[in-house]
Amino acid sequence: MEPALTGLDQDPVVDVSVGFGHSCVVRASGALECWGEIDDPRVFGGIGTVLQADLPTRIASPEAIALVHGPDSAQVCVITADRGLACMGRNTEGQLGDGTYVGRTVPVSVLAADGSPLSEVTAVSQSQLTTCAIAGDQVWCWGGNRSGQLGADTPATSPVPLRVDVPCE
Repeated sequence: MEPALTGLDQDPVVDVSVGFGHSCVVRASGALECWGEIDDPRVFGGIGTVLQADLPTRIASPEAIALVHGPDSAQVCVITADRGLACMGRNTEGQLGDGTYVGRTVPVSVLAADGSPLSEVTAVSQSQLTTCAIAGDQVWCWGGNRSGQLGADTPATSPVPLRVDVPCE
């Protein structure tokens, strides 16, 4: 017999995503719930996890409308109700986009190079070390860049979104 799930009728799940060691849902109310493990060696002075829960656990987060999907990601990102982007978890390559390399236990806003929150986000994709988004009519990428995945003429990682010049035909 399957275990009964409770609370779905009152606040149904509208999106689900699975990462490297975790799973998350967004509910109709905008609440974010995750379970599993998100491990970041830089959190809590180098020892500890961002999340370790066997059952769905509510995460303090801005109101979310969608989860970002990245099957090997060690971070969780949500598109917020105001069409911004907020991320938590591993940040060893700056993949959270908050201008730091510090892991976060709650989602923090992705910030453009000028310090303003990324806005008009319509699509996002992430890997374990890199995140890219469409915001407005621009493509932005941040995080790891070992293979040139940021689309910028630099070998360095970037903890803030860099605009990718995608040529049009």
